[in-house]
Amino acid sequence: MATVGALFQNSVGVKVAIIGAVCVVVGTLCASRQNPSYASLLRRHKELADESLQRADVVKDLLRLILADISRELDIGPDGRSSVYVHDARAFVMCARHSADPTLERPGRGFYPEDQGVIGMAWQSGSRVVTLPDPSTPEYMSDLTGKYGFDTEAAGKLTMTPRSILAIRYPVEPTLPPLGVLVIESSKHRKFSNGAVDDVKNTNSWATLTAFLSTRSGDLPKMSKVAQEGF
Repeated sequence: MATVGALFQNSVGVKVAIIGAVCVVVGTLCASRQNPSYASLLRRHKELADESLQRADVVKDLLRLILADISRELDIGPDGRSSVYVHDARAFVMCARHSADPTLERPGRGFYPEDQGVIGMAWQSGSRVVTLPDPSTPEYMSDLTGKYGFDTEAAGKLTMTPRSILAIRYPVEPTLPPLGVLVIESSKHRKFSNGAVDDVKNTNSWATLTAFLSTRSGDLPKMSKVAQEGF
């Protein structure tokens, strides 16, 4: 009997040891699944970053198409451009720009202070239409630094010297929080009349633009990204 008891105890001990070993293996496998490696986390982060960049590129391309439609409806030729900005962290970041002239289409500064330029005035009041002096005269620089809050360095780096500017805050509904500003510039003197704001709002593309921007706000550029890219 003692021998049988010993064998039984030994058998139970072996089974317990085997079960314990199996539990350790299963636990290790589960832990490896629940706690992905650092390398796999880095891969996933890169995948998400790539997906985010792809979405941002698609959003920019769609916005450029809408801006092109607005430019056509307002008869903005190669001497003008349309740009849309999102407001973030007390500044404006450009989302997209369209111009028939590639030189005017290229981006300038990475961000624009909310208290500077016609864009800042439109952000405060809802819209603004202005006419500027001839860029070849001292009055032009005087207006930029005096009326519109530019410092001399920023004024000297502008990629366009427009004569006429139209800016509209979006969305225009008073029940919705403002998101940003659409800016349309032209080299033509007095291109925009006082009724130009309503002309923009009456275009088919304005409703498309504001609806798109409102629903895709998560994909619009932010100040943190601008700072990260070193603008």
